[in-house]
Amino acid sequence: MTSTQPNILLIMADQLTPFLTGAYGHPVVKTPNLDRLVQQGVRFDGAYSSCPLCAPARASLMTGRHVSGIRSYDNASGFDSEEPTIAHYLATAGYDTVASGKMHYIGPDQLHGLHRRLTTDVYPEDYDWVSDRDPHNRPSYSFARAYTNDGVRVGEWSHYLSYDEETHFRDREYLRARGIAAQAAQKQGEIPQPFFLIASYHHPHDPFWPPKEFWDLYADEQIDIPEFPENLTESYSAMDRWINHYHGCDNFSQLKDPQSLRCLRRAYYALASYVNLKVGELLQSLEEGGLDENTFVVFLSDHGDMLGEKGMVQKRNFYE
Repeated sequence: MTSTQPNILLIMADQLTPFLTGAYGHPVVKTPNLDRLVQQGVRFDGAYSSCPLCAPARASLMTGRHVSGIRSYDNASGFDSEEPTIAHYLATAGYDTVASGKMHYIGPDQLHGLHRRLTTDVYPEDYDWVSDRDPHNRPSYSFARAYTNDGVRVGEWSHYLSYDEETHFRDREYLRARGIAAQAAQKQGEIPQPFFLIASYHHPHDPFWPPKEFWDLYADEQIDIPEFPENLTESYSAMDRWINHYHGCDNFSQLKDPQSLRCLRRAYYALASYVNLKVGELLQSLEEGGLDENTFVVFLSDHGDMLGEKGMVQKRNFYE
């Protein structure tokens, strides 16, 4: 006997550009587990993030509303606990609603309809994340620094990798427990409780510090880089100029240096493959627990990353 309500596994990456995955046709980036999801399911070619910034995009996803409607404009805007989310609706429908990893909720409510979270968050939940909102000033930290020179490191461990490893461990332990519980319920002729699990990873968001085994996947591959017209700076819109100023791109010529860009892209490819491995292991956990036949699997990202296109880094714009 199986539940009449399907389980839902929502896997989220952070700052993953769809065009830089094999699942969306890239000839170099190795994402066989994402490719498998496409082959066995549906690939969405016209589904867009409502906001190219972490916290607003995630609040919008959970509520199904535009950021203007929930007043979540940046990474320090509170997420109102009175907003109903998909987790509230599913909990009411009898689901066990759980999250592991990065949710980036801002404010005292760190559940928003979830019964529990299996990890703490990797980012702070207070309102100091964006302390200076003067559009004429730039933060003291230059985001471009992470995209150039020693910002790209291979084989060095980071607390973000540690966080994703903990997130992944909790994901798999939860799925293993749900599989055992479902088998026990079926033996008793009972219908197991359905679950909604959000498995949310930090990568391939910077820092670009891929483990060496993933970096080595691209040792002999052709790494594509952006092409720049001679009048790139002159063609910037006012918003482009503001974003580049905000991200500190003004004084980083390496953002147009071919060797630097290839290094950046190779590290990003490596981290995309790192996330792909996590997806494959989650699918394996579903199969081992006998959950794969009754579980919807959704893979998505909160937004992408410019990765040097138009000389830009990070996000905060609506380019493809």
